[in-house]
Amino acid sequence: MFSDVWIGNAGRMHDARVWLGSNLYRHLPRLLAGRRFHILGDKAYPLSPYLLPPFKGAVRGHLKRFNSRHAAIRQHIERAFGLVKSRWRILREMPLTPPPWSIVTHACCILHNICSAANELIDEEDDPDFGDDDNYNGNDNDNGDNAPNDLAYAVQKRNTIARYL
Repeated sequence: MFSDVWIGNAGRMHDARVWLGSNLYRHLPRLLAGRRFHILGDKAYPLSPYLLPPFKGAVRGHLKRFNSRHAAIRQHIERAFGLVKSRWRILREMPLTPPPWSIVTHACCILHNICSAANELIDEEDDPDFGDDDNYNGNDNDNGDNAPNDLAYAVQKRNTIARYL
């Protein structure tokens, strides 16, 4: 089920740039007050107190365990995107011509939630592309606009979680 859908930009755009323009990004500090909670993002997203991407580069020990568990959780998210694309195949190739594709995409997400709530299954065997992940992974540069103390807190938070895994 999708609880937040942001479709504000047309065309291919770096995930971090879309994130920084989303309503969720603006409201997340209020929604996750107290800094006890966070959401996970892939390596394209900037580290912040509320958004934890995996550690970058070659990691070992507790950092590697963190990345492994992070990836296992992220698989559920990627599967949700795959299910929507499998269920609504129009989302696979959207030309840059009308209809307004942001409306079509949002409608597909809403319809997906309705189908999921009704336990309507998707026959994955009929879809050879099911589960393909074509997300742009970005590069290894953090490009968030976090204040230095927020970034230091985010680094400490992610490191603490990694040590306890």
